[in-house]
Amino acid sequence: MAEEALPADNDRGPMLLAITWTTAAVATMIVILRIYSRTVFQHTMGRDDAAIIAALLSTLLGQVWITLQVHDGYGRHVYYLSNHQILQSTKWTTVFEIQNAIGVYFVKVSVCLFILRMIAVTHEAMRRVLLGTIALLTLLMLGNVSVICFQCVPFEAVWNPAISGRCMTGSDADKLAKAFNAFGVATDFICVILSILVLRGLQMSKYTKIELMILMALGTFTGACSLVKTTLIDFRSEDPTWHLVTAEIWADVEENLGIAIASLPACRRLFIMGLSSTRKSSYLTRFAPPNIHNTTVSRRIISSDQHDNDADNLIPMSDIQVTNSLEVQYATRTPSFHEIERGYVMPGVWKNSASASQMAIEGI
Repeated sequence: MAEEALPADNDRGPMLLAITWTTAAVATMIVILRIYSRTVFQHTMGRDDAAIIAALLSTLLGQVWITLQVHDGYGRHVYYLSNHQILQSTKWTTVFEIQNAIGVYFVKVSVCLFILRMIAVTHEAMRRVLLGTIALLTLLMLGNVSVICFQCVPFEAVWNPAISGRCMTGSDADKLAKAFNAFGVATDFICVILSILVLRGLQMSKYTKIELMILMALGTFTGACSLVKTTLIDFRSEDPTWHLVTAEIWADVEENLGIAIASLPACRRLFIMGLSSTRKSSYLTRFAPPNIHNTTVSRRIISSDQHDNDADNLIPMSDIQVTNSLEVQYATRTPSFHEIERGYVMPGVWKNSASASQMAIEGI
C-alpha cells in the first residue's frame, strides 16, 4: 500500500482498556456483594457461586491478555506495527479468544445452576432440561476452544507465520466462529426463558417474583452483545489489529455484563435492606418531633394543687417518659407480609412478635 494511502495512525487501545477494565471492575464488585450475601445471610455457597467465581477469575485473566495486546500495538493499524508487535498482539488475541469462550461458558452454567437451586427436587422434567442445557453448553465450549486451538497445526502457527504448518483458511475460521457464536446467542435466550418459566411456578410473593423475573430477563442484554459480536467478527481482514477491536469489546462486555447480571438476583436482599434503610431514615427525618430527646431542656409541669413556686415545678426532661408516636402506631398492629418484604416498616418494632419474625423473607 502506498504511503499516502495509509490511514491515520490512530490508537483505539486506550478505549479498549477503559471499557473492558471498567466493566470488569463492576462485575467484580457485584460478585463480592453476591458472596457477602450468601455467606452472611445463608451461611453457605452453592455450585452456582463457584461457577460465577470461576467466570470472574477468567475475565480478570482476560483483562491481562487485553492489556498485553494493547501494549504490543493492538488497536492500531497493522501497517504501523513491527513484525514482532504483530506476532505478539496476534498471540494474545488468540489466547483471549480461548479465555472468553471459557468465561462465558461458566457464566451460563452459573445461571443454570442458580435455576436448579430454586426448583424443588420433584420438578424432574425441568431438572433434566437444565442438565441437558449444561451438557449442550459444555459441548459448544469444547467445540469452540478446539476450533481455536486446532485452526493451525502446530498451534503456534496461528500467530507465527515463520512456522510451517497446516492452517484453515480465514473464510473457514470466520464461518466456524460465527456458527458457534450463533449457538451462543441461542443459549443466552434459552437460559432467560427457562429462568422465567421456573419463577412462574415458584411459591413466593408476586412482588418478589416480578423482581426476580426482571433481573433474569436482563440476560437478554448479554444475548444482544453476543449477537453484535457475531456480526463484527471478520478473520479475513487485512488489518486485524484495528478491525477486530470492536468485536473484542463486545465479547468482553458480554462476559462481564453476564457475570454482573447473573449475580444480581443473589444480591437482592442486600438491595432491599439498603432501600429500606434509606426510606426509614428519610421518614424519621421528615416526621420525627423536634427536640423531644434533648436532655438539656427542662419542661415545666404545673401541678393542679401548687401554683405558688414555679421553680419547684421544673423537672429534668430525662425524668419524663416520652413514647415515640411511630412506635405507638406500629406496636398496636401486626405488619403485613408485603410491608416486611418491601421494607416499608421499621424492623425491631415487632421484635417481640414471633409471628412477624417468622414471616421475614429470606434471601435467595
